[in-house]
Amino acid sequence: KQSQYDAPPEKLQQRLDRGQVFVLGKSYLAPGARTELSPLFTWHNNLIFPLQDESGFVQQRLELHVSQKALITFGINLPYGPHRSEFGGIMVQPDAFLGNGITAYVRLARRF
Repeated sequence: KQSQYDAPPEKLQQRLDRGQVFVLGKSYLAPGARTELSPLFTWHNNLIFPLQDESGFVQQRLELHVSQKALITFGINLPYGPHRSEFGGIMVQPDAFLGNGITAYVRLARRF
């Protein structure tokens, strides 16, 4: 049975309006690794695979401690998969798909 996303149930619409994030499936494989490249430079690698389709989500993050009180984080999120898959894009209307885009960010955190 194909779900209708153009008119979601009221409780789901309320969650979407609040900006809550959710996933469609029930079973996922999500391995991750943290590699310390040097005492001040760390690489984080996370992968998320729904077991019900061929899509996935890759998260890469580099953290650089520039001082005892400052941290710079560089990150990228890469969804992939065919249309009609969880991370490749779900069909919300005929020929209209809703999915995640590639996002990148830089963050500076400083302790006071």
